[in-house]
Amino acid sequence: MKRTILLILTNILLCSITSAQDWILSKDGKDLQTYYRESDKSDIKELKIVTTIDAPAITVFELLNEIDLYDDWVYRTTEARLVETYSNKSLQYYAVVDFPWPFDDREMYILSDYKISEDKKYIKTNSIAIPREDIKDREDHVRIIDMELGWILKENDEEITEVVYVLRSDPGGAIPAWMVNLALEAGPTNTINGLRALVEDHMNNP
Repeated sequence: MKRTILLILTNILLCSITSAQDWILSKDGKDLQTYYRESDKSDIKELKIVTTIDAPAITVFELLNEIDLYDDWVYRTTEARLVETYSNKSLQYYAVVDFPWPFDDREMYILSDYKISEDKKYIKTNSIAIPREDIKDREDHVRIIDMELGWILKENDEEITEVVYVLRSDPGGAIPAWMVNLALEAGPTNTINGLRALVEDHMNNP
């Protein structure tokens, strides 16, 4: 299994979400903008959210890597734990997401890799769901095996970080694509707002 993980890590940075389609602005709010586009890989649309957070990029990144805190701010996440760290630039974690009735909750194993510039003002992460066929699916849960997630953090001279979040995810099970697309923005928008609140609390209470 470890050899398989290492092979995936070798290629993970090539798995960032790409599409021939242009992004379409969905909402232009005071604090964030949301975009969507058709996916080349499924009928479920891809989502991009752009916002700014008043904190250095490395601070935002370090909080993103606090896996044990995910159930505090990642939308409907009820459990999250670090599985393994492979190097100082890659890790694997496990998460459970509470899905509304009548759907089963989702579980996933996520492999993440990241790059940090020398001045720590530009950080890019790429994450993908992996099947982990060596681990039995949790009872009454559906395992997500088709998901790509990316974060780009760009800090300006005033220590304000532009945050770009890009997601393509198929929740699996019997949920039709049109229903997933209908609720595409709700979870990620709440997640971004949760991250902002987490960072603000950290900056105000170091």
